[in-house]
Amino acid sequence: MTYPIIAAGSRLPPAKLNPPPWSSYGPGWSATTTNPSIGNGSVAGRWRYLDPSVVEIAVVIRPGTTTSFGSGTYRLNLPVDAVAGGPDPLIQGVGLFGGALYRFVGWANTSSTPASFVTLYRDNSTSENLTAWSPTAPVTFAAGHSVSFNGTYRVAW
Repeated sequence: MTYPIIAAGSRLPPAKLNPPPWSSYGPGWSATTTNPSIGNGSVAGRWRYLDPSVVEIAVVIRPGTTTSFGSGTYRLNLPVDAVAGGPDPLIQGVGLFGGALYRFVGWANTSSTPASFVTLYRDNSTSENLTAWSPTAPVTFAAGHSVSFNGTYRVAW
């Protein structure tokens, strides 16, 4: 992948502003105790390099009637490992559960090692702390619900 070098005072034509194309990926959806199984639901993802060291991702999880939700804190696999030494990857998400919206974040501690996944958390309504997202919190995850995540992070080389 090559990127244009722009000299001071030059103009960048609109064609050069187009972002790179998206690539599909099958994001792994897992949990710390027992992994969920999507069954007749769907987990879809796409990703792209924004520059040689930054990746953008978008993921949607839509459980179906035969989805098994597993147990423990949920995780999402990244298409490319996040770099050690930060900044830590932070993926933002929103979920629609039975007509109510919930905000989620995916985060990984990359202070000393690269990360291949982000752990998923939700806002805690009673404090400023984040709480781990599990099959029953903030509400029971079920068929007909939907969660979308989007974000960027620095990649490991």
